[in-house]
Amino acid sequence: AVVSTQSTGGTGYLNEDESEPKMGRLLVFRWDGTNLRQVAGTEVMGAVNCVTEVCGKILAGVNNKVTVFEFKEDEGLKVECKYHNTLMALYLRARGRFILVGDLLRSMALLVYRQLEGRLEDIAKDYRANWMTQVEILDDETFLGAEHCHNLFVCVKVVEEGDRKLLPFVGLYHLGENVNVFREGSLVLQNPSGAPSLVHKTVLYGSANGAIGIIGCIEKDLFDLL
Repeated sequence: AVVSTQSTGGTGYLNEDESEPKMGRLLVFRWDGTNLRQVAGTEVMGAVNCVTEVCGKILAGVNNKVTVFEFKEDEGLKVECKYHNTLMALYLRARGRFILVGDLLRSMALLVYRQLEGRLEDIAKDYRANWMTQVEILDDETFLGAEHCHNLFVCVKVVEEGDRKLLPFVGLYHLGENVNVFREGSLVLQNPSGAPSLVHKTVLYGSANGAIGIIGCIEKDLFDLL
């Protein structure tokens, strides 16, 4: 039996007299083992900067909006809900129903997708001004970001300060590289000997200079010891 696989991509149209794209498309493709064909598509008001999945739906950053799309075979792509409070939604990561947004200048924001209510709600933000180049969710409480001054930083969830909910900044490392991609994974086999691991999660990064590196997550007791 051939198992079909669906992929989603986005485009943007940039005219010479525009500072940023005003139109784009979100496209759904299906691979049946032999052919790749487009099965759905819709025009959007801006460039599709990033696409991921949340709770079985398509999540896209379109200019300054984070949008949830639902795809059905007989109906195509339909907008379910939008979140507007970004300057430019460049990067998205999802874990369960939680979504991390990397903004052009407004650092990171944590959203939750209320599926039964059909809406996106912001939970907390890092209110510092950071020009983000990539974001990643390390676990339910820890969030990794890279910014244009070649720094990596970590925020944790969630601290209330008056009527604001914050993603507090807890760590900074000057890498000296412009990181533009994070991916969970490793460069070697995980525990080939079966021995307990001191590193419980690893994230690979790639930089604009061609560097590939790895970030490891360790327990606090070991961190304090080191």
